[in-house]
Amino acid sequence: MMHTLAKLAVACALVPMLFAHTARAQGVERVLVDKKRVADVQFHGTPWSVIKGGGIEGAGRQNQVYTSFEVAAGDWHARLRLSVGELGDKGSGFAFADDAFLGFDAHGKKLFVDGARFGGKVFEIADATRVWEPNRPFTLDVARRGSKVSFAIDEKPLYELDFHDGPVGRMAVHPGDTSLRLFEWRVIGSVAARKQSPDVEALREPIDRAIERGVAFLLSVQQRDGSWSSGQPQYVSGQTALSLYALIKSGLAPTEPALARALRFVDAHPPFDTYSIGLALIAYEATHDPKYKDRMRPLVKQLLQNQRQGLWSYPTGFDGRRWNSDLGGVDLSNSQYAVLGLRAASAAGIEIPPKTWVDLIDNVLRLQEAPKSIDVALADGETGTGKRTIAGFGYNFDSPPKGSMTSAGISALVIARDALGSKLAGAQAAEVQQSIQMGVAWLGHYFRADAHPFGDEPWLFYWLYGAERVGSLLDVDEFGAHRWYLEGARFLIGRQGGNGEWASNAGGNVRPQETDTCYALLFLERATAQRPTTAGAERSFFEPKREVQDDVRIAYSGRGAFEFWLGGFGDRVLAEHGGGELAGLRIAYVDYVCEGRVLAHVVGDPSRPWKDERFRAKFDLIYPGEYPVVARVYLVSPEAPADATEATRSIESGVVRVRSLGTSAPWLDELVDLRARNLLVDKGMTLTPSSINGEDQPHRAFDGLEGSRWMCKNDDPTPTLIVELAKPVQGSELRLFSHCASARLRGQHDVIRRVSVRVNGAKDLLEGIAGLDELQPLVIPLGRSTTVHRLEIRILDRIPGTAWPGYAGFTEISLFK
Repeated sequence: MMHTLAKLAVACALVPMLFAHTARAQGVERVLVDKKRVADVQFHGTPWSVIKGGGIEGAGRQNQVYTSFEVAAGDWHARLRLSVGELGDKGSGFAFADDAFLGFDAHGKKLFVDGARFGGKVFEIADATRVWEPNRPFTLDVARRGSKVSFAIDEKPLYELDFHDGPVGRMAVHPGDTSLRLFEWRVIGSVAARKQSPDVEALREPIDRAIERGVAFLLSVQQRDGSWSSGQPQYVSGQTALSLYALIKSGLAPTEPALARALRFVDAHPPFDTYSIGLALIAYEATHDPKYKDRMRPLVKQLLQNQRQGLWSYPTGFDGRRWNSDLGGVDLSNSQYAVLGLRAASAAGIEIPPKTWVDLIDNVLRLQEAPKSIDVALADGETGTGKRTIAGFGYNFDSPPKGSMTSAGISALVIARDALGSKLAGAQAAEVQQSIQMGVAWLGHYFRADAHPFGDEPWLFYWLYGAERVGSLLDVDEFGAHRWYLEGARFLIGRQGGNGEWASNAGGNVRPQETDTCYALLFLERATAQRPTTAGAERSFFEPKREVQDDVRIAYSGRGAFEFWLGGFGDRVLAEHGGGELAGLRIAYVDYVCEGRVLAHVVGDPSRPWKDERFRAKFDLIYPGEYPVVARVYLVSPEAPADATEATRSIESGVVRVRSLGTSAPWLDELVDLRARNLLVDKGMTLTPSSINGEDQPHRAFDGLEGSRWMCKNDDPTPTLIVELAKPVQGSELRLFSHCASARLRGQHDVIRRVSVRVNGAKDLLEGIAGLDELQPLVIPLGRSTTVHRLEIRILDRIPGTAWPGYAGFTEISLFK
């Protein structure tokens, strides 16, 4: 019987085929083994060796080869061209279902069929000595039509049995105690949909909650210009592209305002380094919007030009503003992101030269360590141990293997192999397959969800996303004895932070929360798997609760632009106002309130009793995040005269925590384009601050990025920044963007309320008063076309921050014509 083995599924070229002795089965044809390729198979035990001229060869009862997919219900047909050596005590055979086996008995006397599907009976279907001789190639056909299964050798029918018409699972070839050569293997039929294990299904609700919280965290730390700041300025748009990809894969549509701004940021800041280019390509492709294809082409061209020794690298230097054009030594980490980008480009319809993939394969194979043999437990209850060959991948040609790089090497080989298809020579295809299998075996031997095998702990989530790529690309549920997704999901659920974030902090090397949160989300979503869904299919857990039960019942709809309304009142409220009758409930007005701010004010008619008026109100919660909203209902006393309108008391609903995905606003939408118009970006200037908080240097307020800032020390009584330009510029409007650049930072540092600006040493000061929205810029008109060579900007008034009082400053100081 076939062992319970890992599964994998990789798409391959499908060619029509008609077998001679039976009607054609419906479904796609998968060519697993022929003269040119080995694909859609998984090896158990030691990978089989390559046969000169095409095919593979294996030996030993622990070394099976089986389909990476499961065959579904309906008709199917399997054809194998093979040879079997001298048989010993354990016969060879073909498992054509999880519970059905066709085989030669010991010493090759009989050809039989058995299995649970046949009631545990053994059916002798032929005298083996009449249809087979050792080491002579023959063709085996096994086909199901309706509920019957038939067998033929060299196109001569042998037997037909009653079977069943349901799913059959995986198919496998078993050498037994002899050697078996497999020259050709084809299967026609429908592939069964993946079944999620009960253990994973039991985690579905906590997984969904973790994803929801992770998405909310990512949105809350998005900068107001649409970017995410991790890695800036070196990787100016890299984190933004990664966040985009993670959010789209988590179920958000690319048209959501927050994601639309992020896409515009990536458009406005074309990446230069390998990581950022690869991430931009996968983000663009994930939108499934053809308009991004033209933006992808120059990025693909740059990747192709930068390939050296079949791989990719970092540029050699960054001067604080931009990378140079020189390339450093190649490595597997950069290369895997280049490969992911090229895979996305290919999926978008951009042709990648075959030589790119061939060169990649040749050099990724060089990054794999020498194979080594390890002991493994025998299957089927047998005692003792067997052997398995494993081999991991290193960062570069001189590096030892580690988990993240082994997953990178496997992923690169799988992607390149699938991209080449039949263009990959048979011998090289088999070599690639063996390399993949030894890498997967390495993962199975060393896999841990809570630690990075042989790698640095701060790269834990990077490693887990790499493991997800391997598992999803190969469509396997297990690495060795490890159910990788189940173990990883359990770990991530327990490791998530209080704000919905994930972060590595071992060894003092703290990874950015937004980066690790993206990797965790991509793992939980199995983002690499190709699913028959459109980008941005919304998840049900973003849907609002339709009504919240309380003394005041409120309901709402929306995910950025909200509508709230009254759903009714509890019995206690009705009893207090008219003994349960509605005659005593007179509503003067209803306020919808969030954090002390009235979002909407709806006036009622207290001259008549409330019946079922909804007091509907619409308002936008512009920034992504979670907001506590209450409905405050102001009532006129039931004993008051009919013409009374003054409220004498109020009642409140319970707090409803709504999650906003953000909305559009004109000033937000234009921020991405402001960098190109800002007259102070990259200008020569002398800066004199009153104080500096650590690395928050004053020049960072003039780099055009919201993720950097100038900030004063917390004991600076009057934070001041003097700007002296090397060359005067003409402008008419100054915009000051406070250090609060994301929704999560609101109120944590000092909130700037009032500033003064002295232009060119003038006697008179210009003053600006900030609005209620801390994220909006403070705008100071200078007058028409003012020549500016000196600015003195002073913070005059501020509200102490809740987390870091005393600190204040600006992310950007901008001057416009």
